[in-house]
Amino acid sequence: MPPVSVIIPAYNRVAVIGAAIASVLDQSFTDFELIVVDDVSTDGTVAAVEAIDDPRLRLVRRAANGGPGAARNSGVAAARGGIIAFLDSDDLWLPEKLTRQFAFMGERGVPVCCTGFELHRPGGGAPEIRLPDPPHLSGEDMIEKADITIGTTMAIERGFLDRVGPFDENMRRLEDWDWQLRLGRLGGLDFVPEALAIHHAPDMRDIAEATGIAARLIVAKHAAALAAVDIGLARRLRAMAARHQASANWMSGRYPAALGQALLSMSLQPGAALGFATRRLIPRLGDKDP
Repeated sequence: MPPVSVIIPAYNRVAVIGAAIASVLDQSFTDFELIVVDDVSTDGTVAAVEAIDDPRLRLVRRAANGGPGAARNSGVAAARGGIIAFLDSDDLWLPEKLTRQFAFMGERGVPVCCTGFELHRPGGGAPEIRLPDPPHLSGEDMIEKADITIGTTMAIERGFLDRVGPFDENMRRLEDWDWQLRLGRLGGLDFVPEALAIHHAPDMRDIAEATGIAARLIVAKHAAALAAVDIGLARRLRAMAARHQASANWMSGRYPAALGQALLSMSLQPGAALGFATRRLIPRLGDKDP
């Protein structure tokens, strides 16, 4: 029984799944099982996975398409390892990722951690190195850190994962943010201060509607609990959700709605909303890609 289970959820990823799998099989740490969960792909994803000959690789095929959260949950249910690590099917790990991450977990005595990553945006351009600052996020920090790619950089002890609970299968987007908000109630999240993964950001035009729906669900699920602790935390959550909705509406061509959500975010959290507009909206007015 391997000590580590690596889970890759996949849906219609025939063009990239081979590279993602190779980046796991090429790790300097080798004692793992790799579970690819096919979420009822309609392209050649299954055939591409089955063509790879490695005894550590297993394919799990879902009976119905459920989205990334459901696919990760299916992988966890099939996993035999005491530590679970996730990788999205269009992303990559650097060869030392698991070795460095497990050493960090042992040295710090933490049950879960993520790593920094190299961010590649649609359309090209220079990649960005993302190293979360500070390297330890408190539960409060994670209200506004919805882009830390836990689906590609996280490793977590199985028992601790069970305490946080499964990914919400009703959410097709932001299911990772929902999950980390629950993680935040159990403590914080530490980061290996190195970029050990390559994350390819999705094209927001393809997921705008699902993102807007998910942002509303996040508020419905978490705002009341946060308000019971501190009304300011609930305001920060609502402001962050409004920024997600502003981006989704912008990419869908619903510009008045995008402006309304941006103004709502600014009314709830002026400083953060202004920073969002300055960094993401204003520089990209020409290409309509916030």
